[in-house]
Amino acid sequence: LAGWVVPAAALLATIVAGTSIWLAISNRARPVATGIEALIGRTGVATSDLAPRGTVRVDHEVWSAVAVGEPIGAGEDVQVVHVEGVTLWVQPLQAEMEESHD
Repeated sequence: LAGWVVPAAALLATIVAGTSIWLAISNRARPVATGIEALIGRTGVATSDLAPRGTVRVDHEVWSAVAVGEPIGAGEDVQVVHVEGVTLWVQPLQAEMEESHD
């Protein structure tokens, strides 16, 4: 019974260490996504009409926002394209999807 415990524990420790090293190396390649700049590209919902100023909810937080281009109605899905201070510049989510299909 005791003859297999040590090799099994060593194998388990090797697997855990190998996985930890692999995750650390793979995460180094990712760009840092912290701070307010991490909001660029995120999607949310307009909580008021943006004509051009209003508010949006992104990541469960309400932000002051400015519509890029045409006005955006309350309840429309938006995507953050720029951040300045505590104000988000947003565009309708459909506009981003249409641009990617062109």
